[in-house]
Amino acid sequence: MLVQSPCIGVCRVAARSGLCVGCFRTLEEIAGWAEMLPQQQRKILLAVQQRQLAGLNPDQEADSSFSNSSAGIGGLTRYP
Repeated sequence: MLVQSPCIGVCRVAARSGLCVGCFRTLEEIAGWAEMLPQQQRKILLAVQQRQLAGLNPDQEADSSFSNSSAGIGGLTRYP
């Protein structure tokens, strides 16, 4: 069963939390998403939900921006 990515196209990773400010995932979770099994993806979605419910603010000192493109690691391109 296909699990939809939580990506909303706001792709910046906060330095302190290591989380994307748009989808609340780590770079590792984002980069590996396409190769994960559905049960792994659902586990990530649960972690995302828990992070959101915990009131985490991933937008702390955002220092890395990423674009949803077909280039780069896991389909992401880093911009300085």
